[in-house]
Amino acid sequence: MDSAHNVQLGKIDNLIVTVRDPGIDLSRLNATEQTRMMNTMCDIGQKVAQAYGSILNYTSVDGVNGPPFWYFGPAPPNETILEEAAQSAFNLTEEIKQI
Repeated sequence: MDSAHNVQLGKIDNLIVTVRDPGIDLSRLNATEQTRMMNTMCDIGQKVAQAYGSILNYTSVDGVNGPPFWYFGPAPPNETILEEAAQSAFNLTEEIKQI
C-alpha cells in the first residue's frame, strides 16, 4: 500500500468493508439507488486506476517535474484524481450507513 496516501486509500477500503458488512441491507435500495451506487463504485475504481496508471506520472524529461525517464520505481499518483475517488468513497460510505 502507498503509505503516503493511507488516508485516501483508507476511505476507499472503508467503503468496501461497509458494503461487505452483513449488517448492511442493500436490498432495501430501489433500482435507481442501486444503479447510482454501482455507477459510483465503478467510477471510484476507474479513478484509482487512472490515478495510479497514467504513464504521464511515470516519466519526466527534465527529472524535475517527476521521476526521470529512466526511473522504473513506483510512480506518484495523480493527486487530484485520487482525492476525487477518496471523497466519492467517503460520501457513498456515509450514505450506505444511513440505510
